[in-house]
Amino acid sequence: MGINISTTKNQVDTFGRLAKVVIPPNTNETVYYSTTGVILSTVDILVLNAGLVNATVNMWITNKDTLNPSTVDLIESNLIFQPDSVFVRSGILIDGDEKLVIRSSIPNVVVRVTGLEDRSP
Repeated sequence: MGINISTTKNQVDTFGRLAKVVIPPNTNETVYYSTTGVILSTVDILVLNAGLVNATVNMWITNKDTLNPSTVDLIESNLIFQPDSVFVRSGILIDGDEKLVIRSSIPNVVVRVTGLEDRSP
């Protein structure tokens, strides 16, 4: 299933907070961040473990049509976050035909994507 997050703005360039989500309690949903009509995004990813136990998080950048990303698409593997721990990854380039995929082993993990989306032709 998964949680899809994306911007709803239609300006030529979108910047600032692009998307945010909290993985709901009693789930370990996958978060998908993708864009529509964007040539290139430069993003920062913030992940916060708001839960009460350690969380293991994996991140991929993969083709938008891919349902299950492969090892070759990993950008972070088996990151272990203690409760209230924060992880930030900055300056990631995401092509217009790609998406960011984040999976957590527990719920109550916050994902926030900030940056710049270029919609210039």
